[in-house]
This record gives sequence, C-alpha cells and structure tokens, in this order.
Amino acid sequence: MEQPRNPLLSRIIAVLRAKQFVVFFGIGLYTLDVVVPLVTGWLAAHQPLADLVDATDTPLSHFGQRPGVPIAVLIVAYLATSAWLRCGYIRSIVGRFHAGPTDGRQFGSMLLLQTALLCVGAALNVAAERIGPDSSAIFALLPVIVLVGLVALYADYAIVISGAGFVAAWRDSWLTVRANLMPSLLVMLFLGTLTGAVTSGILESAQGSWDAVMPTLILAVVIAGSLTFIGDVILVMVYVTSIERGAVRPPRGPGL
Repeated sequence: MEQPRNPLLSRIIAVLRAKQFVVFFGIGLYTLDVVVPLVTGWLAAHQPLADLVDATDTPLSHFGQRPGVPIAVLIVAYLATSAWLRCGYIRSIVGRFHAGPTDGRQFGSMLLLQTALLCVGAALNVAAERIGPDSSAIFALLPVIVLVGLVALYADYAIVISGAGFVAAWRDSWLTVRANLMPSLLVMLFLGTLTGAVTSGILESAQGSWDAVMPTLILAVVIAGSLTFIGDVILVMVYVTSIERGAVRPPRGPGL
C-alpha cells in the first residue's frame, strides 16, 4: 500500500520548485549581511580582507572600536535596506515577486526587529569574547544563544505574513516554535551549522589581497545564501501551516 505523503514536505518541495528564482534574492540578502561587517571592520581597523573575513565582530562592535559618522551612517543604511528587502523577500516566497514591504507599518516593524537582533547579536558576541573560547563557561552561553534564536525564528515571517507588530511578532514566533519544536530546532541547528561549516571551510583558504580573496568570498556567499533560502522556505511553510492548524492566530492586519 502506498504510504500517504507528508503534506508539509510536499508543500515545501512545491514552493522550492515554484520559487527557484527567489534564491537570488536570498543570496543578495546574505551578501548584504556579509559585506557590511567587512566594510565597517575595514573602516574601524583598515585590516586586510583575509583578516576581516576571519573576524567575528559585528558592525556595532566596530562602531564601539572607532565611533564616527561613516560607520554610523553605514549601520543605519544597512538596517533600513535589510528591513526593506527582507519584507520583499518573504512576500516573494509566499506570493508574487515584491521588492519591498506592503506599507510603512510593516517596514517599521521589520526595522525594529532587525535593529533588536543586531543589538542582541552584538551583546552575545561581546559576552562570548569576554568569556573566551577556551573557558568552560562558554557552554553556559550556548543555551542562551539557542533560546534567542528560537524566540526570534519566526518573528519576521509574522510581521510580513500576519501583519503582526514588533511585540506581537515575538509572541507569534514563540507560539510557532512551541507547536513545532523539533522541526524548528532541526532547521535552526542543522542548516545553521551546515551553513557555518561550509562557509568557514571555504573561507579558510581565503588568503592574500582583495583580488585573491574575492572569488572565494563570492563562492561562500552563494552557497550560504542558497542554504539560507532553503531554510527560509521550510520555516515559512511551517509558519503558514501553523496558522492553518490554529496554533498561531490568523493574520490581524494587512500583511502581504
């Protein structure tokens, strides 16, 4: 007897096939996330590209090292551009192609979310540096990083798909995680670890001048951006299915 197909898996595969072109949108967003810290790092310390690629500092860390207008303007521009494109990216996954948000409210909520995530990421990075990679206390920080990642996992989808505000998006995200704990953990940890491992493995060979490092950097961004797109499609479908099952409240505003 033929086994019944998993409807969620079938849905994910169908969206991946139908939205293949959106992978370039995902690669573009990932490129933005990679390039901005490189530029702010260079503005802060004028290090060679190979050294900047190996660094884990965030744009806010770079601003703390060397406060100034150029880095501040770049961070603001990055947050605004990232929030705008993130809205369009998610809308393009679940509907026809869009380059930006539905309205100013959606953009404002996404901008607040992106800013909050950047600040939290910078704080966790500082905590990890102060603890030190060789300290056993670093293991106490790992659950915090995982918990923050889980709580925020579906927040941007809630803003775009459900029309949730900044606060409601966090609540909807946590409700979705609670209803789909194992898939959420698997996607976040497995794809996140795989993306990091592939990127680190490729970038380990990045040595020398900008011309020598750039092809390796481009390859790493394309592969990592593609993996990130797959993860986004999976999580978006999990979120939409959770709404349909009643695990998350239905859209409350002019989302898409």
